[in-house]
Amino acid sequence: TEQAVVLDEGGTVGIGSLDSTDEGLGVINDEGTSFTVAIELHVGDTVTATLPILNKSDAPANAILELLPPAGVDVEVEPQTGATLKEAQMSKNAWLLWVNNTNSETLVITISPKDDLKPGFYTLSGRIIQITG
Repeated sequence: TEQAVVLDEGGTVGIGSLDSTDEGLGVINDEGTSFTVAIELHVGDTVTATLPILNKSDAPANAILELLPPAGVDVEVEPQTGATLKEAQMSKNAWLLWVNNTNSETLVITISPKDDLKPGFYTLSGRIIQITG
C-alpha cells in the first residue's frame, strides 16, 4: 500500500543559502518517501533545505521525519511561516509531523556545520514514515 504523507512528487527539495554562496542539490525518490541533499559546507555557513510535504488522504495524518545528518552537522526542522503543518522533535534525529489534508506545504531544514567541521562536501538524507491517516 502507498502512504498518504509523502514528499510532493511534483516538487523538488529546494536548497537555499542564508549566509554563503555554496551550492547544493536535493532529490526525492520515486515513491516520495525519502530524499537526499548534497551540499558543500564551511564553518559559519547556514544552509536551508525545503521539503514539499503532501497529504494525499482526505483527513489529517501523522508521520515521522527521520534525518541522517553527517557527523559534525546540526539540523533544525520547522514548518514554513504560515503553514498548517506542525512538528515536534522526538529525538536527536526524528520529528513527529501532523499534516493537514490541504495542498502541499513546506518544511524547512536548517543545516549548520559545527565549529570543527572540515570544509567539504556532505550528504544529508531523510525519510518520512506515516504512522496514522
